[in-house]
Amino acid sequence: MPKEPMLETMPSDGAAPSLGSEVTPAETIADQVAEVKPDSKPEPQEKPWQVFLQSAKTKDIKERFIREIEKTLAAHGMQKYCVLALLEPEDSIDSYDLDAIFDALSKLNPDRSKDVLLVLLSRGGSIEPAYQISKLCKSFAKDRFIAVVPRHAKSAATLVSIGADEIHMGPLGQLGPIDRSLAVCQLWVSVKHLKQSRPSPRTTLEVRRCLRAIYAWH
Repeated sequence: MPKEPMLETMPSDGAAPSLGSEVTPAETIADQVAEVKPDSKPEPQEKPWQVFLQSAKTKDIKERFIREIEKTLAAHGMQKYCVLALLEPEDSIDSYDLDAIFDALSKLNPDRSKDVLLVLLSRGGSIEPAYQISKLCKSFAKDRFIAVVPRHAKSAATLVSIGADEIHMGPLGQLGPIDRSLAVCQLWVSVKHLKQSRPSPRTTLEVRRCLRAIYAWH
């Protein structure tokens, strides 16, 4: 009985296959062709930050920031740092931020084996938590505590920065004065202003008490 014909593959040099060469069924060739996938499309470019922030959720902002900071650190060989971010573009620095920084340092760098790099963005806040944040970052660092200020780090955020061994600022980075401020008659008045101006009779007693508290604090 004659055998069924088999489809043989032609060698790349165009020579006829030998009698002992392998033969490939047509079905197998069809399967191999089906497995060939077209070139993957390039990933779409992400929106600029100023556009992205207008509609992005907090979770999306956090994920994108982590993704981009990891790329930046890898590109400059800075994976050895324990990297933290204190991003408060609208809110103020307070004890909640202090607790969050302490928890992060305790988990990420408990044995003080890495230097600490803090990305800072804030308009200010309470003096005491800011001072403690700076001390914590310094105490958890192996050798150096570095503050990175891409935009504004005013008032209490400036206090955090000047406690670092190094401050790295971009062309849009800003620091500000760190004079202590007090709430008097529902108005925020700087210490320098209180010392140089004469309070109204209505607030004389309150101002004097505040000044005594300032001098005792210093």
